[in-house]
Parts: sequence; C-alpha cells; structure tokens
Amino acid sequence: MKIHKEVFSNLRNDLIIYIRDYKLDPEDWIVDGKPLTINSRKWWLNKIVLANEQKVYVGLTIYGQYTSQISLYERISDEVFGKLPKNASKFAKISGTSLMAIMAGLRVLLNSANESNTLDYYKGNPEKLEKEVTILLDEYVTLKNYNHLVPLLDYDHIEDDYTEIHLGNTAEASQISTTIEFNTITEQTIFLNLIPNLHEEVIGREEDLEKLQILLNESKRIVLVNGLGGIGKSTFAKEYLHKNKHLYSHIAWVNVIAPEADNLDVEKESFASAFAYDTVLLEQGLDLQFSNDTKVIDKYRTIMYALRQLKGRNLLVIDNAGENINYYRETLPTPPGWHILITSRTNLLDFESFFLGTLSETNAIILFSRWYNEESDDQIKSLLEVVGYHTLMIELLAKTLRSSVGLLNINTLIEKLDSKDLSDEILQDKVSTTHNPQEDIIINHLLIAFKIANLNGDEISVLKCFYFLPPEFYSIPKILDYFKKQNDYPFINAIKSLYHKGWLQFDGKAFQMHRLIQLVIYYVLNPEIQVAQPYIETLCNSINASEHFESATSTFISNASFLIKQLPSGHNNNSELAWLNYFLSISYQWTGQYTVSESYNQCAIDYFESESDIGENFSYLAICYKNKAIILRQFGWKAESLEYINKSLAIWESENQQMDQNKAFIHFDLLDFASTFYYECNQITDAEQCLNKCYKIGAQLYDFDNNKYLNIFLTALNRMAGFYFVQERYEEGKVCVDQVISKLSEVDEVTIEQEEILSGALRHSAKLEYQLSKRIDDVIEKFEKSISIYKNLIELSEDYDPSDLGRAYSDYAFVLNQAGKFELAESQYRQSLAIHKKMYEMDQRGYKFDYADVLCQLAITLAYQRKDGLEHLYHAQKLLKELLEDGQDVNLQYYHNFDQIGLIYYNLRNHSLAVNYFEMSNKFYSLNIGNSNPKANYTHKLLRNLKCLAISYYTLQKLDLAVDKQADHYNLCLDLFEQSMIDDKSLIDSAIQLAICYFNASDFERTNDTFKNLFFFIHKYTEIRSTDSAYVESSSLLTQLLGIPFDVWFKQTIIPLF
Repeated sequence: MKIHKEVFSNLRNDLIIYIRDYKLDPEDWIVDGKPLTINSRKWWLNKIVLANEQKVYVGLTIYGQYTSQISLYERISDEVFGKLPKNASKFAKISGTSLMAIMAGLRVLLNSANESNTLDYYKGNPEKLEKEVTILLDEYVTLKNYNHLVPLLDYDHIEDDYTEIHLGNTAEASQISTTIEFNTITEQTIFLNLIPNLHEEVIGREEDLEKLQILLNESKRIVLVNGLGGIGKSTFAKEYLHKNKHLYSHIAWVNVIAPEADNLDVEKESFASAFAYDTVLLEQGLDLQFSNDTKVIDKYRTIMYALRQLKGRNLLVIDNAGENINYYRETLPTPPGWHILITSRTNLLDFESFFLGTLSETNAIILFSRWYNEESDDQIKSLLEVVGYHTLMIELLAKTLRSSVGLLNINTLIEKLDSKDLSDEILQDKVSTTHNPQEDIIINHLLIAFKIANLNGDEISVLKCFYFLPPEFYSIPKILDYFKKQNDYPFINAIKSLYHKGWLQFDGKAFQMHRLIQLVIYYVLNPEIQVAQPYIETLCNSINASEHFESATSTFISNASFLIKQLPSGHNNNSELAWLNYFLSISYQWTGQYTVSESYNQCAIDYFESESDIGENFSYLAICYKNKAIILRQFGWKAESLEYINKSLAIWESENQQMDQNKAFIHFDLLDFASTFYYECNQITDAEQCLNKCYKIGAQLYDFDNNKYLNIFLTALNRMAGFYFVQERYEEGKVCVDQVISKLSEVDEVTIEQEEILSGALRHSAKLEYQLSKRIDDVIEKFEKSISIYKNLIELSEDYDPSDLGRAYSDYAFVLNQAGKFELAESQYRQSLAIHKKMYEMDQRGYKFDYADVLCQLAITLAYQRKDGLEHLYHAQKLLKELLEDGQDVNLQYYHNFDQIGLIYYNLRNHSLAVNYFEMSNKFYSLNIGNSNPKANYTHKLLRNLKCLAISYYTLQKLDLAVDKQADHYNLCLDLFEQSMIDDKSLIDSAIQLAICYFNASDFERTNDTFKNLFFFIHKYTEIRSTDSAYVESSSLLTQLLGIPFDVWFKQTIIPLF
C-alpha cells in the first residue's frame, strides 16, 4: 500500500473530527463490518455506496451498548447523513482497511454534501467545538498491528477492487488523487456440524460481547461463560458465534445434555457422548468413520485429535457443560489455534471465567417490550424488580401477558408473584421461550430450568435457609450465626458446593441466592417454618438486645419482613414468630410507618389472644395491647386507643402481687404511657392515679436494688414533677425534682441515661422555681445546663432523639416570655423550631403536632414584639388541619391558633380581620363548653375572645354587635362566678364595660338596669365596701353616665331591693 505524503498533510491539517455521541435512524445505515481498536477507541469499518454509485469507507466510533450510536462531529452528521436520500446507502462486509481509508472516506462525505466551505466552516468557528480530537496521520497504523486480525489478512494477495477518492478543495491537493487498496477474505468459514440459529437480535449484550472477544483473544485458557440458569448464556454464545463467524476458519457447536440420575460414571460419559453421538460432526465435518463397537471414549479422543489438526483460527462452543468437563479439560483443543467457549451454570475451576449477569434496567424493559408493550416503563420496571431482571422470567411474563388477551395486567402479575401464586388459573396460558421451545405454563418452565434432583440433603438444607433470606450477599459466618450452625462443616461445604453448581452467586466474600431460585424452592421444597426457627430467634434477640435500636432497625425490618413474607401458606404460628411480628411493629413505628406497624402488631395480638391461657402469653398480650394503643393514638383515634390501654392495664392489675421485677418494669412503662394519654384526654384524675402507681412501683424496685432501679425511680419523680407543673401545683413538683437532683448528686459515675434524667429534672426545676419566685435570673443557669447536657447526649450517640433538646428550648422560651424577655425567647423558639422541623421531615405523622405547636408559640412571641408571625401561624394551621382530616383530635389547638391570629390582627389594629378569626374559634368553644374537657379550657378562651370582639366591633362602629358581645361576656362571667371559676372583680369589670356599651348605643334604660344589677350583686354577694376602689370607680362612672348623684340613685334604686 502506497500513500501519498500530500494526502497525509492535507488530512492532518484540514480535517478535525470531533468525537461525540450522535444517534442516526437505524433504517439509514447498518453496521456490517469489523471492530478495530485505534488509540483505545473501537471503530466499525463500513463501505458506503453513495447515490452517485461512488464507494467510500468510513469509520464509525461505537459508544455505549447500541450500534445505532456513532461518534462523528454533530455538524458533519447533520451536513452529510442528513442530506443523503433515505435509501441511498448500501453497505457491504469488508475484511479490513486502514486508518487512511477512514480519513479519506470522511473527506469524501464532506465534499459530497455540496458544501464547498464545510472544512472552512469548522476552521473559522472554533467556538463551535466543545472538544477537539485531531487525528495525527503521521502516526499511521495499519491493521497488521492488531494481532487478533492478523490471520484474516493476506498481505501478499491484494484484490483488484479499489476506490478512487478525490480530495480536492485545497490548493495543495486539488490535483492529487490516490488509490486506496484493501484485501478481503477469500476462504469461507466451515461449519463442522449443525450450528443453532439466532432467530432474534440479542438485546443488551453488546458490551459483554466485546469483553468476551477480548478475553478469547488474550487468554491462554478455555473461556467459561457462567451465570444463573435461564439468564441467557446459550443465546449469548449464539450471538457471539454469529456476530464473529467470519473471524474463524472452522466452527463447531456441541450441546451437552445433563443426565437425570446422580451417577458419576453416567455424568462423566455424558460429556464425551455429546461429541461421539453427533453424526454430522463425525461424518460431514470431520469425515470420520467408526465401527458399531467403538467405545464412546475412543470416539471422543479421535474427535479431539481431528479437531487439533484443523488449520487456521477455529471456534468450539460447548453449551450447557457441567462439572463433568473437568475430566476432559486436558483433551480439548487449546488456544491460539482454537477458541474454546463453554457455557455452564456451574462455576468451574481452572477455566477463564466470564460471568454473565442480569440485564440492565433499560435493556430489560426493551426486552420485555419486544413481546408486550401495552403498559408504561414504570409499570414494567416494578414487575422486573420483583423477578430480579432475570432474562427467562422477563420473556415468560411478557409472553403470558400477551397471550392473556387483556385479561391480565402487570399489577395482577406482581400480586401473584408476591403471593407465590403462579398456579392461579389466570396464569395457565402456555407459552414457549428461547430457553425451552416446548409450550408450557410459567411454573413448569421454571421447574425445567431449575432441577434439584441431583442435590444432597445438606445442599437442600442450605437452599431452604437461603429461601428465608433477602436476596443479598451474606458471608458464611453471618449465615452460620443466623441459623445457629456454628461449626457445622457439612452445612458450610454445602454452601460452597451450591456455588460451584450455580445455585448461589459468590462475590469473593459472600454468597447470594437470586429471588427467582427462591420462587422455585417454594414450589419444589416448600420450606417449613421449623427451618427458619433459629433465624427468627436470632432476629428477635438482635433487635431486643441492640443498644442502638434506631440504627439496627433498617436491617431488622429488611430481614424480618422478608422472612414473614416467605413463610409457606397455612404455617403454624408460635410464640417466637409472634414476637418477631411485635418487634417489626416497633421498628416500623421508629420509621413513622404506623399503618404497617399496626398490621404486624395485630398478628402478634391474634396469636397471644388465641394462646392467652398459656403462662406468659397473657402478659405478652398486655404488651401488644399497649403497643396497639400507641399506634391508634398516632392515628388520632383516642377512644380506640383508650380501650386498649384499659385492656392492657386490666391484665396487669389481674397479676396482683405476683409480678417479678421484669414484669414490674413493663407495668411501670405502661402506667407511664397511660398517664400521658389520660392527661391528653383530660382525664386528670386517672392520669394522676397512674403516676402515683408509677411512683409506687419505682420506689419498690429502688428499695429492692438501689443501683439497678435508681433510674426508674428518678423517672417516676420527673414525670410527677411535669404533671404538677401543668396543674400549677408548683410546690409539690419542686419537691419531686429536688429529690432527683439530690439522688444523682450522690452517684459517682453518672451514666448517659442518668444524664438524660438530670437534664429533664433541671428543666422542670427551672420552670417550677420561676413560677414560685418569678425571678428569671435565678433559673437561667439551670435551663442552660439542661440544654448543654442534651447537646452532649446528641454528640455521644447518633441514635439519640433530639426532640428532648427541642422541648428544653421551648420550655426555656416559655418562661422567658413570661418574664417579658421576648427577644431571647424568640431565639430559643427558633432553636426549637429547627429541631422539630428536622424531626417532622423524618416522621411527618409522629412530629406534625409538635412542629405545629412550636410554630404557634414562635408566632405568639413575635406578636409580643409587634413582629409579623402570621406566616408561622398559617403554617401551623395547615399542619393542624391535616391532622384533623386524618382523624386526630386537635380541635382545641386548631381553634386556639385562630385566637392567636385574631390577637395578632387585634394588636395590629386590623379589627376587620381580627373579628373573623375570633368568631370562628368562638363557634367551636361555644359548642364544646359542656364536653369532657375541663370547662376552663374553653370558657376562659371564649371569655377573652368576647371581650376582644366587643372592643373590635365598637372600633368598627358596629355598636349593636359590640353590645351583643359584651352582654355575652357579662352573662358568661355570671355563670363562672356562680361556679367559683372567676373572682368578683372580673364580674364587676364586665358589668361596667356592658354599661358603657349600652350608654354608647344610647340605650339608657339598659344602662340603668346594668348598674342596678351590678350594685345589687356587690351588696348581696361580695364583701366590697363603699370605700374600696372598685366601688368608688363604679359609683363615679354611674354619676357620669346617668347624670344623677350616686346617693340619690342608690336610695331610689337599690335600697328598695333589700
């Protein structure tokens, strides 16, 4: 081959190729060439015949997994390929070319676009090039440099066929032409026997094929393609053969049929028989003749000898080999004269292994859509995830859907797979597959693909254990620990054996079972619950004993939920399985998934209720009842939650004095929760009784063992202190927290749990002390120390719940507000808000109310400073409304927030908006004064709102409405005074305001009547004297409004009443 130097120069200087992915319509071109590596890039070389019959060769760089993706500069593709007529291109297979042919071909394509300034365009617009790749032609490389193509090329014999390419368009090359010569293969590939056809294009294996070819070229050993049964190993080998058959002089394909019986001699002979009984290979391919009494092994040896004598580079594919190939490995032809490609699900030693995995998600969807494309990619993806992207199962499911004529859909298929109900009548359509052309139903195809007949007892035992494990990788120590098989060497050896037989996958450290094999095991072996019993106990013990429950939750949920899902239908429940359901329920609560949590807890309840007459199960039932109450409380179903609390308490009360220390501790925990819940339901007496019982149990346990049960005793004291605070029994609360602080001061080494108790005690102590002394400076140190402890606890443990720190900030802010230190209070509330927002984002259901409450408190604090807090209040209302819609009883907080919004507008003197919010909340308060909540909760809020409404309506000059609201206020004050819920001064103030309202409305008669009622009340029901300030102010106002001396009015109006 002679190449003009001028051609090199022109191409190097004028032609810049920009490497970039560009996708063309596959109808416009076909790849039918050979791969060539140039500067680490793969090129496919193609002959193009243009519309003017001119022939050129062009190199197309392959990227990704699709041959329809080529890399030429985007502009070149637009200018050239975009202007070619639709069917103007024809392609022919070639055996090889040179880099020069590639460059010349590109140049001709550029010129054929009738754009004389094409090259100048790129040279003049460098900004259009994101990245440039200059091909340096002085580093010219011919195909001779690529060893894997050398046998194809006969450089002594060059065909006369050539293409004349005119470069043109530059001064230096306008008169220059060159002849590009190339060689072709003259000999034909010889098939030694019947080669299986490849009926359809293989999807998603392009990259694997390239890797396999490199491995075959470079390895000095036999190449073994192994992988899961049904993954497509045989089809992959067919694809390689047909795609690369032009590279080989001779090709043979031998299929090994595995024997049914587990007999070593039969198994060994089956491999040799695959060759010996292939009459086409013997008689046509190798021209061998044998007598009838020639032994199989002798035939095999003769065949191997004959294969070794064949010239050229040859390919032998041995499909479906088993371990029996090990006995014949040394007799097989070897590289470089032969490429030996073996497919097997068995993992064989001393072979060059090539693992064929599952398809990528994208390719799996494409494969599925080949047979069924009636549903969206997202739906298909959901189905493929269930079957682990397994090739055979993808084909089976897609064809089953297609044959169902619309009676079956993907969601139904997923349900059937999840429930392992492949024998359902709806799945009885028979289909054929690439793996098995015989038409049959899904389950039978799987049973044919995975046969367990040749497995021993230990191997079957291992399969059953892996059936209960999520399809992930597990080390041998982990598996032994799960199933309590320590030092069980037959079990260990069986794991290794199953890997070699292709039932398990191994990543070098751990083993995995594919989910499809688990499905087969369900139908063939139907693993019993007894196999999983040690695993169930291990899981329960691990989560129960974990010091970091939250971090252990994710793994436990994954393993335990999968195990329960795998249990065979109709299995017998037992106590350990019930506990597993209970712990799953607790774990899902930690993740905020309360609906799922409730379902698992109910399973535990069902078992313990059915066995409640058996010893400990009665106590276990009480624990599950309490858990049910917690879940129902999260749903906002207070009545139902209360029912289960009472059920649980009834069980513990029936235990009387028979409790051991562990039961006493559990009883304590229940009473602690019950007290909180009773208080939420405004059953104050019941709440206090539970707290007293908590204290009694804590004190008894503390007396029994001061060290072991100190924390329980201190927790009881802290709980009582918190209760006394909200009941405004500050002295009693102070006594409790002082005991806690005193006890902990005597401890030499305080534990993390005791640090938490101390922090809570300091927080309660500061709140109580302020209410008693009203000296904010005396309590700031305690608040700050409490907050500091909580911060340290969070730093020490990533599992620590930061909501306690949030509550500490809120308590501190509450007291600061009372002390009038609003700016500092705002700062603390913002700290609390940041924590509660984070907790809310992690568990919206569990922390929604707390988050809304802090938003509201911050808004109120901003209002005290005449800052705009409405945004926070509106956000709080949105969250509370969601809770209301979810069935939770947060009405009081919801309408209380309307009050706060009304107060903000009231203080901003926007009375038009203020009255709207006050009216909304008053409707609720008026309807609920007589319900189970303490009257004061609603009446005092209603009383305040009525007063604000009267003033707002008066300001808006709606005097009639102002009078009505003040009259309602006065009448409510009368009721409350009669119930001793307000003092006489509050009633007198309301009467005076009502009199003023009547006077301003020019209703002098009612003004007089109001004063009449007021002074009658003072003289009959109070001890107020005429010299007291309230009396003097009232009488002066009367004289001012009515224009009559008080003494005269009093003698005429009041004295006759007595």
